[in-house]
Amino acid sequence: CGIKDIVSDKKFPLSERLTKWGVPDKFLINRLHEDLLSKEQSEPYVKVVLTLSSHEPFDVPRAGFKEPFLDAVHYTDECLGNFVEQLKKTKQWDNTLILFVADHAMQSYPKGLSNSDPERFRIPLIWIGGAIKQPVTVSSYASQNDIATTLLSQLNLKHDDFKFSKNILSPEGNKFAFYSYVNGFSMTDSTGMVTYDNDKQSIIHHKGDVTDLEKKAKSFFQMMYLDLGNR
Repeated sequence: CGIKDIVSDKKFPLSERLTKWGVPDKFLINRLHEDLLSKEQSEPYVKVVLTLSSHEPFDVPRAGFKEPFLDAVHYTDECLGNFVEQLKKTKQWDNTLILFVADHAMQSYPKGLSNSDPERFRIPLIWIGGAIKQPVTVSSYASQNDIATTLLSQLNLKHDDFKFSKNILSPEGNKFAFYSYVNGFSMTDSTGMVTYDNDKQSIIHHKGDVTDLEKKAKSFFQMMYLDLGNR
C-alpha cells in the first residue's frame, strides 16, 4: 500500500506496553501527536492509526459504567477528543482531514444480539478537521470499502483500482451497504435488507422485497471472492 513507516508496540518503551494488545490508546495518541508536530512534511501525507483499548478485554481505567465495554469506549473517546482539541491549536489543523470509523462490530455488546444481527453492523463514519468546508450529515447507505473511492474523489485522484468501492458523496449511482462475516453476508439499500447464511443456504434476516436484493448480494459476494482469488 506504499506505507513507509510502521510504528508497532515494539517502538514503545516496555513500561507502556500494558495490555495484551500493546499500548493503551493514551500512549498511542500521544505518540501520534508528537510525530505530527516533530516531523516537517513537505508534501501531503496519510497516517493510519489503529486504536485498541476499546477491544476486548477492555483493559482500561474504569469510568463507572456497568458494562466494561462502555468504560473502554469512554476511554478511547476521551483520548481521541483530547487529540483533536490539541491539534486544533496547531497550524496543521487547517489542512487536516481526520476519518474515524470502526473496523468491526463488538460481539459482546449489545447483549442479546446474534453474530448475524444487522444491528451489530451499523457504524458511523465521521470526517472532521480544518479541511472540512461545512458541516453536513450524509445518510446514504455505504460500506467501509467505500471510504477509498470517496476520499480519492475528494482529492481528484484516480480510484480505478478499487472496483468494489463507490463515492458516498456522489448523487449518482445505486447507494447500498454490503458486509460479510463468518459464513454469511448482507446487503441493504432503499428497497430493503437481506442477510444470507452460507451454512444454512438460506436467508436469515430480511426486510422489504428481497428477491432482487438477494441476487445482487450473492453476485457482489461471488465477484469479490473471484477477484481475491485472481490476485
